[in-house]
Amino acid sequence: CIAEIKIICRRLQVYHLSESRGIVQVEFSNLSAVNLDKIINLMRLSRGRVKMDAQRPNYMKMTTDAVSLKDKALFILETLKRLE
Repeated sequence: CIAEIKIICRRLQVYHLSESRGIVQVEFSNLSAVNLDKIINLMRLSRGRVKMDAQRPNYMKMTTDAVSLKDKALFILETLKRLE
């Protein structure tokens, strides 16, 4: 999963990805590389679990309820895949 996440991050021009206490922060180096319609659709489908940061427009926050590393990685992978 981790290798696949890294590949997708490269395609989406993700500068930094971190997770702490169930909050995943994604920093895009070039937000224009991501389709805006896909971001909006992802936010709508996530029921509040995926949000763009109003203070920093190139940051996206994802809330995961997963406890295990495997479940968190799968959640991150599935979410990022929707932006491709």
